[in-house]
Amino acid sequence: SLNYPHHFALRPNTGLPTGLDMDGNGRLGEARDAQGYGTFSGQGGMAVLSRYPITTDAVQDFSSLLWTDAPDALLPTVDGKPFPNATAQAAQRLSTTGHWIVPIATPKGTLSIATFHATPPVFDGPEDRNGKRNHDEIILWTHILDGTLGTLTGDFVIAGDANLDPIDG
Repeated sequence: SLNYPHHFALRPNTGLPTGLDMDGNGRLGEARDAQGYGTFSGQGGMAVLSRYPITTDAVQDFSSLLWTDAPDALLPTVDGKPFPNATAQAAQRLSTTGHWIVPIATPKGTLSIATFHATPPVFDGPEDRNGKRNHDEIILWTHILDGTLGTLTGDFVIAGDANLDPIDG
């Protein structure tokens, strides 16, 4: 039988209300107006389960990083203006669900699980908002690995749902 006595989860961005029209359709409070798609806070969240202890005080959480603060962000525009507008774009977090580095204390030393769940690169318009966000969510790991953001050293695994587009991803 499976036995994972150690677990870790943080509040995800999915369903986290913004109070803004994040998709530019003129309506508020819909699933696409949350930080990450969701009709309620936590919908589609994620968790790490482990046989070995999780070093929770050493977890790095990048989930609140604003998309505008991500290095080399591919921010969506329409007619040269921020999509859907400058206020919404300035409030948008990069992580659809979350980006965490979770250290696990294994018998052979620490193994860090770098985990995330990116937005699907579809279900948007010509501004390619979801495609660009998906790209930047995946590239975030490059910025962490090269030391631009956070630290990820020693043994690690990047595990998650990249939602890569098989044609354009």
